[in-house]
Amino acid sequence: MAVDTPNPHVLQPLTESELNALLEGATWYAKYHAHIINEQADDRSSAATSQRQRYRDLHSALWKLGVKIRRPAGLDAA
Repeated sequence: MAVDTPNPHVLQPLTESELNALLEGATWYAKYHAHIINEQADDRSSAATSQRQRYRDLHSALWKLGVKIRRPAGLDAA
């Protein structure tokens, strides 16, 4: 699914509750999909490699925002 990248010059600041909702949603997603990343650790297909990279990006962003979740072992194998 392609997502249009918003222009950073027109973004409105998030309220604290909006930021919390975004972080909670992203954290849930990351935790929910961790087992999928582990299961596909040996899959070298383009789709699986791309999925792992998007997951790495999400995981990294969450850490930068202070959400310290465990890194799935499947990311280390890639």
